[in-house]
Amino acid sequence: MKSIREKLKSSKVYLYGAGNIGISLYQSIKGQINIYAFLDSKAKTIAIEGMDVLNPFEESINTHNTFVIVSIFNRAFNFDSIKIQLNQVGFDEVISYIEFYPFLKKKNTDWFWLSNNLEYLNKKSEIELVSKLFEDNKSRKIFASTIMARRNFSYSMLPSPDPIHDQYFSKDIPLNEFDNFVDCGAYNGDTLDILIDQQIGFKKIYAFEPDLNNFTELTGKIKKYDLSAILYPCGVYSSNILLNFGGGANEGSTIHEGGSTHIQCVALDDILINELSKSTYLKMDIEGSELEALKGGANLIKKLNPDLAICLYHKPDDILTIPLFIQSLGSYTFYLRQYGYYGMELVLYAIKKSM
Repeated sequence: MKSIREKLKSSKVYLYGAGNIGISLYQSIKGQINIYAFLDSKAKTIAIEGMDVLNPFEESINTHNTFVIVSIFNRAFNFDSIKIQLNQVGFDEVISYIEFYPFLKKKNTDWFWLSNNLEYLNKKSEIELVSKLFEDNKSRKIFASTIMARRNFSYSMLPSPDPIHDQYFSKDIPLNEFDNFVDCGAYNGDTLDILIDQQIGFKKIYAFEPDLNNFTELTGKIKKYDLSAILYPCGVYSSNILLNFGGGANEGSTIHEGGSTHIQCVALDDILINELSKSTYLKMDIEGSELEALKGGANLIKKLNPDLAICLYHKPDDILTIPLFIQSLGSYTFYLRQYGYYGMELVLYAIKKSM
């Protein structure tokens, strides 16, 4: 049986997905692999980067000796579904972006959790420690399959996602009732929609969102629901500091060195002094700054023991470092749930133990 590397050299290669990842992938591998065209059923153009963009479900394509790389890495995109559709029209060899990732020439370039640097996955003692933290079998299975999928660059090993509408408020996790909701990475108020729709009662929200477009939508959502709120147009970090920021990317706006603007970041320990009670729920979805933000709120967490919902998929080793850091701060019971495809929307719940 030919290896993926051998098939890439001997087959007519197509990239399914003519979006940002597809274009970036093409630019990285052109000249190394014989790419024939982009495939995309929703593209509004017939050519990108000098390559044809074909609809595989409407156009006649000779599928003999073809190899398709699905160049999409999206929480809402079900790779298995598109693979079946492509198989049905004659494309026998179809692999996910995850499976192709090890063959990219650029090494140590992380894309969310996806990385060619697997050093953190060799930390057997840390992996065992984290696995033992989880309260239920479902969490332990999600953790084990996630680790295996990352080690093997395997889409099929990833756990199947729970409904996205349950994110941060899964009905099978014993969340405590709360008066205060601290939303770090509030985006446009999408989590508020879930709170309201599920009729989860609370008294006040403290929301942090540094992207100004998102912040404007967030303020509109607060007015719509007539909520008691304090809104901060700031990022959350380990200290009070100005950092480079790439804004205007909707929910993907993030702190990074190449960002074209600067944002004020704050430490929760400093900005929420004496604001909160022990009846607090703290959520973080801040595009890779979760660990730094937890460090900046360590004293608050030690003092109040709030329930926590923290995203673990933005950086490769967050799946180990964040649970172990939270364990050092207080007495918690841990759960793990995933709400998106491609290992995205992986959320750690830390629920304070009853005294």
